Amino acid sequence: MLSTELISALQSRTGLSVERVKAVLGVLIGPSDRSILPFIPRPVKLLVTFVFLLNWRSWPLVWHVKCFTPTFWIRLEALFKARTSTSKRQYLGKISCIGADPFEVVSMIKCTASVDDIGVNCLSNSAYFKACDFSRGKAFLELFPAALNDLAWIAVGATNCRYMQEILPGTSYEVKTTIGGWDEKWLYLVYHFVTYPSKPPKKISSQRKSSYKAPRTVPPSKLKAPLPEGAVVHCVVTSACCFKFGRITVPPAVALITCGFGDPDKKRWFHVQDLRYSKTYPPASTKPPIIKNRMQDILRGGWKTDQVEGWATDPESGVSNFWELGEYEDRRAQNMREIFEPVHLGLKTLRETVY
Repeated sequence: MLSTELISALQSRTGLSVERVKAVLGVLIGPSDRSILPFIPRPVKLLVTFVFLLNWRSWPLVWHVKCFTPTFWIRLEALFKARTSTSKRQYLGKISCIGADPFEVVSMIKCTASVDDIGVNCLSNSAYFKACDFSRGKAFLELFPAALNDLAWIAVGATNCRYMQEILPGTSYEVKTTIGGWDEKWLYLVYHFVTYPSKPPKKISSQRKSSYKAPRTVPPSKLKAPLPEGAVVHCVVTSACCFKFGRITVPPAVALITCGFGDPDKKRWFHVQDLRYSKTYPPASTKPPIIKNRMQDILRGGWKTDQVEGWATDPESGVSNFWELGEYEDRRAQNMREIFEPVHLGLKTLRETVY
């Protein structure tokens, strides 16, 4: 008979039902006439099965499931809530960060330092990067859902990590993803690995309160909030990402505008949505209009020649300032100058150094 303590331990560790745990154990370590590999001693099979179930988070394809499950759910939700072009337009406006400051939004996931992510006595180095994969995928869907709608995607070009304090086994922690800056090609994401005391104080330091007033279209869960006193930042990771449409690189400023960031008056968003759901009338007037997503033409490079009424045009480049986030230029330039450009330059120098 299988030990009740063993079944309870595996059930609590793996999250599987008691019946399923019993079925797996019965097949792997049951009586020799019914189990597989009967020539292996029962204690050995018991140990191997225990380790196998304990590390279920690292099984093959689990990484893919965790990364792509948010995409599946948002596609499934859109399938039921956005059947027509009008409902699609409303649904996309509901889930996008319309009018938000790109430096004030955040995406967060919750993780646990499980057995398969532990090194010697703390969270292994590789586990941080794996958690960043999950957090980046969720951030892409929460902060840039319009890009997914336009068939754009995000690629990672570089990742840099700074460890400050270990995360002990069994500890629950959060990974907060924010936008740190961007240049003509790269969007820089910042990940903070944070833990909290067992009873975090409710009082927040008045010096850390943000004066930013978010548009009503942005839910509180997508906005930065000051950390409670006593919260611990264990690690900070930065990654350089670029938006891609097929093989074409889309400038981050263009991608952010197409996703609704900036301009609280929503003038940009209305124009972007008109491009996304533009109507083309066929020669025969009796036929209904055809909805064409002209935004895909913009992502292919059409932003260079798109002239928007009411927006000035750069006399040198001929590009409309509609596709520039000038209202955030000072902070963007400061972050790039003080944080990201020195890191990029240092790594570039190391790459060109031959020993």
